[in-house]
Amino acid sequence: MPNWSPSLEVGRKRFAVIVGSGIVLDAVIAASANQLGARRLTGIHGVLEIAVAVLGGLLAGYLAGAIIGSVAAVLFVVLVGYASPPDPWLAGVPIVLLWIAIAAGAGAIATVLRGRAARATASEATARARAERVYAVVAHLAAAIEPEEVARITVREGASVLNAQAAWLATIDESGMALARLAATGFDPVQVRPYGLIALDGRTVSADVVRGGGPRWFANPGELADAYPDAAAAYDSLGFAASAVLPLATSGEPFGFISLHFREPRPFPQEERDIALAFASSAAQALERARLYAEVRDAAGTLQRSMLPVTIPVVPGFSVAVRYRPASDTLAVGGDWYEVLELGGDRLGIAVGDVAGKGVDAAAVMGRVRTAMRAYALEHDSPAEVLRLVNAYHDRTRGDVFATALYAVLDPRAGELRLASAGHLPPIIGDEAAMGPAAIAVDPPLGAGLGDRTFRETVLPLHKGQLVILYTDGVVERRDASVDCGIAELAESAAARLPGPVERLADTILEAVTGVDAEDDRALLVVRVSSA
Repeated sequence: MPNWSPSLEVGRKRFAVIVGSGIVLDAVIAASANQLGARRLTGIHGVLEIAVAVLGGLLAGYLAGAIIGSVAAVLFVVLVGYASPPDPWLAGVPIVLLWIAIAAGAGAIATVLRGRAARATASEATARARAERVYAVVAHLAAAIEPEEVARITVREGASVLNAQAAWLATIDESGMALARLAATGFDPVQVRPYGLIALDGRTVSADVVRGGGPRWFANPGELADAYPDAAAAYDSLGFAASAVLPLATSGEPFGFISLHFREPRPFPQEERDIALAFASSAAQALERARLYAEVRDAAGTLQRSMLPVTIPVVPGFSVAVRYRPASDTLAVGGDWYEVLELGGDRLGIAVGDVAGKGVDAAAVMGRVRTAMRAYALEHDSPAEVLRLVNAYHDRTRGDVFATALYAVLDPRAGELRLASAGHLPPIIGDEAAMGPAAIAVDPPLGAGLGDRTFRETVLPLHKGQLVILYTDGVVERRDASVDCGIAELAESAAARLPGPVERLADTILEAVTGVDAEDDRALLVVRVSSA
């Protein structure tokens, strides 16, 4: 049945019921009128029959009204011809056509109104669904912290929400002279590779949008060709028929653009333009937030690295690797630190520590403790004495801050490892035969408020091939497990990865134990004894 048939609107069964009921009612009215002896064309039975036909048209469309109206008119003509000859045909043809026209017209009007109401409802539902999808994408953008990640989400999910077949996002590069592509989707990589950088002073739609700050809408290829004839051929080769190029701006200052591309011509109604511009605004804010986050994070990382050793001394008989990873969910510098010292006599001094808290204050305390540790370690051979002096210095400077520290001296000539701990976790020591946390004496941390005090010293055997691992609590702490479980996991991971250079060993241990992300700073120091 054709698309315009009213039976498609109301359903075949319902259409048949309405038409059938109307015909039956027509017959009942006509029979009643015949019994009453009505002879006039405007009798009450005529009014009732045309009312039934009009009602059928309103309910089921013009076709139902026409059917019911024609049956009613024929019955009426038969009744008139039966009751009042001589020429019912001449009297009946006009009334039949009139009744059909009235009923069909009422049905047609009702069908048009219902169609408009249905389209309005569908349009509202589509707009609501699209707005909900836009909100979902904006929420996704809010969770992204890397500019590249924000750009990928914007082009991929933004194109999907706005029904585009391709999207492109670029921002002004560090030179301020070009637009650098951050992400794109829906393009042939070979075709778009030459456009990774777009000159900001060039005669292109993207450069014009960023310089002028206003969006550009091209409903068909002809509009773009008229505005940018030099780019028409390249654009045609991509196979797109319509495009929208929108500025990315914060505080009214454009810093990039996002372009949406469609395979078919598109008129871009105002509602669609509003949604696209709102989405571009949200994407711009997310990109700016990610950029600021990256700047602060990089500054924090630079400050943190500046307070750690720049180089690691090369001491014969030892292979050393150090790693520091900041917490993944914070921009503040931390208090984790490490130190490696050449002590002379083929001895190696290693230390690791952790200052409580985050931020510049914790980093400042960390710098003082590490500097004091280094100075005292170069003057004194005993780890216990070094920690005693560091504790006295810490009490005089920032005794209100807790800090843990562990200092060890590896002496291959004597075949021993001497160490002392101020509240720090035990080292992992072992070789291919056995690997696990060492049993050491642990004294209270720095800043415990105990005044001038001594520290206990532990002496352990040291032999060739031995592995010594120092670490901070960020390496072994877990939300769902105890610290002891984390230490055991670290020991197992080290035992399973013993062969190979210590640099690779440190990376694989850290990634296996904590993964790429972690909630706290992580410092790891790995030493392999190559001679004893």
